[in-house]
Amino acid sequence: GMLSKKRKVPRIVKKRKRHDKKMKKRVVPKDISDPQQWSGDKTPQQNYEVMGLVLNNKPSMRQSKQGKALMTEARLRMNKSHYAEQGIIDEDIEEMQAVKDTKNEADLASLFPEIKSKKDAIIKPTVRRLKADEKQICERLIKKYGLESYGKMARDIKVNYLQWSKGQIAKNIELYRSSIGEIKLDYKDE
Repeated sequence: GMLSKKRKVPRIVKKRKRHDKKMKKRVVPKDISDPQQWSGDKTPQQNYEVMGLVLNNKPSMRQSKQGKALMTEARLRMNKSHYAEQGIIDEDIEEMQAVKDTKNEADLASLFPEIKSKKDAIIKPTVRRLKADEKQICERLIKKYGLESYGKMARDIKVNYLQWSKGQIAKNIELYRSSIGEIKLDYKDE
């Protein structure tokens, strides 16, 4: 038979480019009037501060409260004629901003009286509910083995087809008994 088969299409081997460890060039922004003021040792923000410029390097100004306020203010200042046509003057704009600020600071309890304080609220852990097939499994296991022999229940893979461990069976049977009203679950208060 054929032991080796020749390649019809030659393999392309890419050679890795070697990066020489050279000094990085000093990158100076194009719009700066005096490139001599730009220092390669400092961060861009520090360089801008030396020149008297402010650089806001927050990722998204629209998402923060300060950014939103700044954007609305800028929009209002740039489109004064547009807002004047609509009958909104500078004083109205300031009043609108003041109303927005007070809305944010309003107390939630006054807005939603049905919300209870943390002291009045009853905080309990959420009890997991058994699904219908899990209840059926628990019922069959209790019928076959009684209430306490969890080891035998865990080894019976015909009835316990989900193959719960001893601990899982103990928890699930406790939940089953509480769901049918046989026992009542008590929780420790922290």
